[in-house]
Amino acid sequence: MKVTISRNDICGHLHLINGENGPTFCANIESPNSLPMRTGPARVARLSGWAVSSSGDPVTVKTRVSPAKGKLRGEWQESTAGLSRPDVLSAINQEDWSRQKSDNCGFCVDLILPDGLNKGRVEVEISGAGDSIYFEPFEIVEEAASGRQRSEYKSVWNSVSDDYELAKLAVAGYTDEDRFVLMADATIGALTSTVGLKPDDEVLEIGAGVGRVGPAIAPLVKRWVAADVSENMLKHARERCRDFDNIEYVALSGYDLSSIPDESLDVVYCTVVFMHLDEWDRFGYIQEGMRVLRPGGRMYVDNVNLCGDEGWNFFMNTRLQYHPLDRPANISKTSTAPELETYFQRAGFSEVSVETGSHWIWAWGVKPA
Repeated sequence: MKVTISRNDICGHLHLINGENGPTFCANIESPNSLPMRTGPARVARLSGWAVSSSGDPVTVKTRVSPAKGKLRGEWQESTAGLSRPDVLSAINQEDWSRQKSDNCGFCVDLILPDGLNKGRVEVEISGAGDSIYFEPFEIVEEAASGRQRSEYKSVWNSVSDDYELAKLAVAGYTDEDRFVLMADATIGALTSTVGLKPDDEVLEIGAGVGRVGPAIAPLVKRWVAADVSENMLKHARERCRDFDNIEYVALSGYDLSSIPDESLDVVYCTVVFMHLDEWDRFGYIQEGMRVLRPGGRMYVDNVNLCGDEGWNFFMNTRLQYHPLDRPANISKTSTAPELETYFQRAGFSEVSVETGSHWIWAWGVKPA
């Protein structure tokens, strides 16, 4: 059976073929996540995803690059899905896919834009067990290189945060407001169970972004300082938190807390930010946290856990999403528990604690009295 996926159906890219006795073939394109496929300076568009067959037979991924207009088409290029994707095998119904014994069902194909071809389209056909799914062509859009390096935090984050919705997407990967509220409540829960929050606390958030946590934490403390490297982010945070009068907004350099006075705060925290920082700058902020905390003050940080199953899947999916030469400057990177524990210890914190989950690491410590 051959199924053609039209443009109206392509959002999400997950498609299933059912036979008389149940599902026979399922394929999912994870990247690109929209119809335009964007290339960077390497002129490479990356196609990645997974496919499973009820027969357990190998799955073939066929791609070809053609000009945006005209009838000339390139040759089909074939590859086999063979990348380990344990997350897929654990999620699918084992009864329906009982012959899919191996988790090597992932694929990653780099599509090189030929010299002289500035615009083009990519056709994709994924086949297995006598079934195939043909996707209506993706458009290739060549982007100019930004020239920014990862450590240019201010220019990188200002460049992706001019618009409020784009700013939310850049910091969180989603824009749904209900989910933002739920995640803010989760952050409050994490802070409460680790460093604690008291009504007379003066609290600093490093990397406050659009102010996701602001409306949840401002009513609980004496003062909340929203600090961020991006002036655009702080503009959005002011609007989001306009109903509160106990908030201070501080623009950071990107590498330190030099605008924050010594021993002026009771709690410093940094959540869902360390994945965007280089390791030296992660340690730098913990060291700076020690400086701006009062004796007995508490600091909390978190990051995606490289050693957890969900964290590893996050790592692998991010690795497969971009060609090495096209990785964006704000791409997310993981941590390990010993890394964060070492930063706290080397910065001089006492009562250092680290907890790990399948997805996250949470670390915190106390400034000695």
